[in-house]
Amino acid sequence: MIAEIAFPIPVERNFSYKIPGHLTAYAKPGMRVMASFGPRKQIGYIVKITADSQLSNLKELDRLIDQSPIITENLFKLASRLSFTCMCTLGEALNCIFPVSSKTKEFSSNPGTNTVSLNTTASAVLPQKFITALKDGKTETFIVTESKIKDRINIYTSMIKEALPFGQCIYLVPEIMLVEDTVLHLREFFGNVVAPWHSHISYTEKYTTWKNALEGKTKIIVGTRSAVFMPFSNLKLVIIDDESDHSYKNPQKPLYDAISTAIEYVKYSGGVTVLGGDIISLNSFYNMQNKAFINLTGIKNEPPEIVVSEVNKKDQSITNDLKKLLEQRLLKNELSIIFVNRRGYSSMVYCFDCKSILRCSKCKIPLAYHTDIKMLKCHYCGIQYQFIDRCIKCRGYNMKFLGIGTERIESTIKMLLPPAKIFRADHDTLKKPGAIDNLIENIKQDKIDIIVATQIILPIIEKISLSGFKKLTLIAINNIDDILYQQDFRATERTFQMIYKMSNSLPPEGAVFIQTADKTHYIFKYFNKLNWKGFYKTELSYRQELDYPPYKELINIIIRGKDKLKTASEAVRLKDYLTQALAEKAEILGPDEPPHAILRGEHRQHILLKLSKDDLLFVSDNIKNFKIKPGHHILFDLNPYSIV
Repeated sequence: MIAEIAFPIPVERNFSYKIPGHLTAYAKPGMRVMASFGPRKQIGYIVKITADSQLSNLKELDRLIDQSPIITENLFKLASRLSFTCMCTLGEALNCIFPVSSKTKEFSSNPGTNTVSLNTTASAVLPQKFITALKDGKTETFIVTESKIKDRINIYTSMIKEALPFGQCIYLVPEIMLVEDTVLHLREFFGNVVAPWHSHISYTEKYTTWKNALEGKTKIIVGTRSAVFMPFSNLKLVIIDDESDHSYKNPQKPLYDAISTAIEYVKYSGGVTVLGGDIISLNSFYNMQNKAFINLTGIKNEPPEIVVSEVNKKDQSITNDLKKLLEQRLLKNELSIIFVNRRGYSSMVYCFDCKSILRCSKCKIPLAYHTDIKMLKCHYCGIQYQFIDRCIKCRGYNMKFLGIGTERIESTIKMLLPPAKIFRADHDTLKKPGAIDNLIENIKQDKIDIIVATQIILPIIEKISLSGFKKLTLIAINNIDDILYQQDFRATERTFQMIYKMSNSLPPEGAVFIQTADKTHYIFKYFNKLNWKGFYKTELSYRQELDYPPYKELINIIIRGKDKLKTASEAVRLKDYLTQALAEKAEILGPDEPPHAILRGEHRQHILLKLSKDDLLFVSDNIKNFKIKPGHHILFDLNPYSIV
């Protein structure tokens, strides 16, 4: 007997091995195996078993790792789709789906059941079209837009209760910090059939959860994007909350999108997908307009006041208008948040002696200064340099801090408003386990008046506003231009969604205060009453004019290498290949250096392809046929969430 094995390597083929006689009765597709591959042992996946092979002198498998298959038939289908959309090999896709494959713990399956404990005391009335789709096994994608998470969770809970008699459910959230609360809530209704899944749980717990999902003991998985790959035999419902959040795109190879992956996966078992949030993504709005997605609810909220303040370069980071608003909140004992797009004291340090910005030696990204630890830090690779008031390049003393980070805003507020109790919320202060709960507890104990925060605060703003002690009534965006004018076609959409989410966390008497150097940008007119439909229609007209998603498919191809000239040469060689192979099936832009041309010690070039959806399969197959030279790496990102 011969086994075709897919290895998690960038080689576009499977490999044939003899199955030893004592294993022929046990080997099945979907199992992991250990096999000799070149000079080393390698874990692979059995894709197919045949009676014989035309090849001679085949090696034998060393052993079976699993006692039963860990990859289901539907997951094989999904892996095949990922290899096409992410332009990776089948083995790389399978390795992404089953992420604990580097471990060789034996896997066995013993089908069984856990009792579903239904608490029926709380439920939302569901539209008949949703119930009918579930009962009839009709694959649909539904939209749920509710401004408050508690209202959405109430709807989701009722949907899960409706779906469980027919099969299993996956519930995705954008951040790990949201998983635990959601699991606790659902266990109140459904008991121990609910389990968490994210990158911070142990290998043993992941192994157990995967095993229980295969055996039917676990029926509801709550997790971040990789939870979309749960090996359910009869998946009937996938819920994706805050679906406009960009964390649903995997940042590493393969760069899959959990939302489109979920919509495809649930089709295999005749289930439905629910995309929820206080605001939907532009892509979902487009699909809703074209009747591909079905809207179940409507947003009903009274937005707070949104104030747009035009500033000039001479203004302080905390303007007089903003200072007055903060003082008013302090007098009323109300909570304020100041949003800053960068952490650290300063985004850049400039040396007048050598006339240069201090940059990371590996990434060439400007180093940020952190005054509390007196270190220069790269926020891409993590490298740190001690700062002793001298230039690390020329040893000169004539330096100036440029840009504004969370530490600098914190320092300025302490000077302007000495009585204020300030907390800085960024990756440096919230990365430890329990930090979010400590923040909430400090708010309850009246230990915080003003939070100075980066984007890490966005997923928990509503949790802060519901903490119960202080009313959150002010969110100020220090400099919206940092986000709005990024070199990315999605920057305007991201900015509008951010403001919308911030506004929804405030009461009607609250205010969002925005500082900008240019009030003429078209986005600002849609902040009046948070006219998201009007904004999306305008944004879609620009996307259509420029052939950007959702009207065309966009592929960002990134070429990486240690040598700058060789990497650039390889990018030109790839463009020449694509120009000939694609036969005008795609518009080719580049190659060029992306905004961050060096990351983690590697030079980067990128090529953008614009193409129609009908040509995606042809283009994908041809791209995968390109042979990159040794010493270089190539990455494909279909419809990237960011091209910066």
